[in-house]
Amino acid sequence: MKYLALAVAIAALLVPLHQSLAAQSVEQVPVYTMADGIIAIGDTEWGPYELFGTPRFSADGRRWGFAGIASGKDKREGPRVVDVIIQGKKVASFPADFDWGDFTMSDDGSSWALSTSRGEETTLRLDGKSYGPYRHLKFNPEFSPDGKHWIFAAEIDPENYVIVADGKQYGPFKGFDFLRPAGLKSPWFASVLKTSGAGVFLVNGKEYGPYGWIPQVVVSTDGGAWGFETEKKIGRSSFRVVVVNGVEYPGAEGLRLVTDASGESFVWFTFSEEGDQAFLNRLRVGK
Repeated sequence: MKYLALAVAIAALLVPLHQSLAAQSVEQVPVYTMADGIIAIGDTEWGPYELFGTPRFSADGRRWGFAGIASGKDKREGPRVVDVIIQGKKVASFPADFDWGDFTMSDDGSSWALSTSRGEETTLRLDGKSYGPYRHLKFNPEFSPDGKHWIFAAEIDPENYVIVADGKQYGPFKGFDFLRPAGLKSPWFASVLKTSGAGVFLVNGKEYGPYGWIPQVVVSTDGGAWGFETEKKIGRSSFRVVVVNGVEYPGAEGLRLVTDASGESFVWFTFSEEGDQAFLNRLRVGK
């Protein structure tokens, strides 16, 4: 009954909110239009293009970019070229001797990437430099918010993959569970399966493990501390561990990051061998 009463109370709160929102008009501001080979953003048009991708925008909508295929310098005759436009400026132009791919950019618009393909090979052009060719991209390029760091993963041979971060290649690996790009201060992370079959966790290319599974990584706000929950195997036995900044805490689970008056802390549970006692563990991070 208490759950029914709670549901009724929530519904009563939502009714006036719904009614007040319905009474308001929604303001729509044009962002871009794409028609007849022309891209219009604000009061400016670009093109005509034979082919172009959907413009990408920063989180606040103030910075944008796109790539389009045009014919020659005057876009009417000559060889087909790709123009990369960031914030209204052409930052790159190169021959379009490939099939079209995905365009992306950093949130501040300082870095960009365009994946292209020719036959069964994929090449990535990142800030004008080519990487590849690869069989295909495993993870599309992702950037730190300031565009200074980037990362992607690609298949080089059947079931053989590499990570490329800030121009440096790591691997090969047999597979990935996840890949997380660097932040403004935090490193990049990846959970990979080595060719030996061991699962390891990478932090800026440094290996930790081997471990079983790593569902996700928890990172402090300032990027200076990280942790994850996983399984470790010794001989034929397996047990749960929490790993914080490379240090293992056995018999732990339920890792999370909490904030209180004292700042941020990693928090997790441990249990007695008999299982009749549970302990809350707190590891403060930062200052």
